[in-house]
Amino acid sequence: MNVESDATYENGVLKPDRPLPLGDKQRVRITVHAAEPNGEAFRLRQELARDLLAIIDSLVPLVGNVALATRLQLLKSGLVHFTLAWTLGAVHPWSSWSACRP
Repeated sequence: MNVESDATYENGVLKPDRPLPLGDKQRVRITVHAAEPNGEAFRLRQELARDLLAIIDSLVPLVGNVALATRLQLLKSGLVHFTLAWTLGAVHPWSSWSACRP
């Protein structure tokens, strides 16, 4: 299992920003990278999210089928949740985004 999360180092303790799916006293191996919230990767994630949402928005009016248009809107809703979590670093980009659906 691989989990990616931001954390804060304070008073000798590394504190994750969110709960981790780990058992009590479970041993893990960590690699520490300095956070760059406004770095290039963050900017690219935001740009990709905007592009994907714009593509879905442009498709909806072109679809003559109401059921398909509804599915596109649901896809957009799930994608909004996933890209927000991904942009903030709460999920890995290749993880299943089904858990991020509204």
